[in-house]
Amino acid sequence: MVSKNGLFRDGCESVETDNYKDTFLGDKTTNDLESMTVCIAAICEKGELAIIVSDRLLTSEGMLLEFEHSTPKIVALTNNCAAAIAGDMQVSTELFELARPKIDGVENATVSDVGKCVYDAFFELRQKKIEEDILRPKGIRDLKEYHKLQKQLLRDVVLMIENQIDAFELELQVLVAGVEEDGAHIYCIEDPSDFTTYDARGYHAIGIGARHALTSLTVQGYDQKTSFAKAIMSTYEAKKIAEGAPHVGSKSTNMMFISKSANAMVEAEDIEEFNNLYQTKVQQISQVEENWGKDLDSISRNISKKISNGEQ
Repeated sequence: MVSKNGLFRDGCESVETDNYKDTFLGDKTTNDLESMTVCIAAICEKGELAIIVSDRLLTSEGMLLEFEHSTPKIVALTNNCAAAIAGDMQVSTELFELARPKIDGVENATVSDVGKCVYDAFFELRQKKIEEDILRPKGIRDLKEYHKLQKQLLRDVVLMIENQIDAFELELQVLVAGVEEDGAHIYCIEDPSDFTTYDARGYHAIGIGARHALTSLTVQGYDQKTSFAKAIMSTYEAKKIAEGAPHVGSKSTNMMFISKSANAMVEAEDIEEFNNLYQTKVQQISQVEENWGKDLDSISRNISKKISNGEQ
């Protein structure tokens, strides 16, 4: 027999779970929203500099909205290190509220230290959300209490909770990029609790437009040795290519340059100049393709005539 609330074996202590049926049959343990954005980080000048580029499209699960906002997604964490976020803006705010004290608590924090602090905050926030979204609706205060109660809970209930915990995601990705004495570094933190470095490749992207951006940089042959000037246009072009993905903001672009000692957001006027250069390139390529198409038409007509005349 089981206790009245359906969670515990008969004779075990009960927990109030008025929402038992609703919680187990239909609760949402992950966000339904995609990371509707693109953020790109790239190393250039043989590791002397790093660039972060993003759109301004923000998503909010609470409001079920996506909109381009004046607030950049790129956040300076130290003088020589910054982060870019793909995911719900409210969750990312909570993440940085947890991460900043950790970073401030590390004396002379390296880029790796900053990345690990963000990773620790990510892990902590995920645990907090699991407790709020999965355990507390079932009358269980936190993970510590849940582990104490496991032997008293029905086996099927434990398996169900474990599956929900394993599947839970913050639906958040974080790019951390910075420059120090040994060069530039790029880290990515994402669900469930992954911490990956992209120093060797020299670039990475997150968000729904990531595949478009990564393909663009790969086709361009981008690597850490790319010059600063070329890196600016390569990363900007990758962002423009990513706009071809659904839910990537196309109205505005943010860009930050990072060195060993400073970071700087690029002014809107300079972004407009980059866009003008990019549009010029697009027009030139379009003209070349048009001329190429005319030449192909001419060649194909000549071949067709030879085939019709039976010429070898």
